[in-house]
Amino acid sequence: MARSIGGQTVRVIRRERVDGALVESGVVDTVAGCFVEPRGTTGGDEATAGKPVREFRVYGGAVLGQIRTRDLVEVDGWLVGASGRTRLDVAGQPAVWPDLRGRVDHVELDITYAGTGSTLETVIVVRAARDNDGDIVGAPTEHAVTGCTVRLTPGSEDLTTGQRVTTKADLYVADASADIRATDRVRRASDPEPAVGSSLKALGPWRVIGSPETWPSANSTGEPGLIVHLERTTG
Repeated sequence: MARSIGGQTVRVIRRERVDGALVESGVVDTVAGCFVEPRGTTGGDEATAGKPVREFRVYGGAVLGQIRTRDLVEVDGWLVGASGRTRLDVAGQPAVWPDLRGRVDHVELDITYAGTGSTLETVIVVRAARDNDGDIVGAPTEHAVTGCTVRLTPGSEDLTTGQRVTTKADLYVADASADIRATDRVRRASDPEPAVGSSLKALGPWRVIGSPETWPSANSTGEPGLIVHLERTTG
């Protein structure tokens, strides 16, 4: 029997109110085993100076339940650029979901971003030419695809050995014309370093499953994007 796995790492920047202002306390909590789901974009209001507000939902363990609305959240792999990481606001109290025994099953937390920095990441698409036998011919080529969001989905683990783990993900791409094919592989900045000599070092750990599909709600302008199904196997 397989069990669900997957996750991203988020960092919680604790803030305290001092003389009426919110000040970072210097405490940063790291929460592993989460995954972040894009929820769409809403129109800006006076509080955000008319900028669109991007909404996300974080799913994770009990530690998420300790997050307060005054805290800030960083998601692994989401960068503004050279200036540092993108920080998102907590939108409301965390929702704690119990299991049948009354213990914490998981916690859901809504976060939003209304700034000008990017909550998106850039992935590297690796493309290799193959002969009729399926063997790689020549050196693989690489190109970057920007404006992406990755949502990890339930995967599986081979419980007979406890070593072979399959992780699945959906790659959301804002540009519908992005050059991604069913035969490509994908590499993310947050991927662990593969073992020496592993083919994953050259090709990238994520395999594209099927052909990319149109994602109708990629942008606040209503323009379509792509959704690409990915799979990674380790062990």
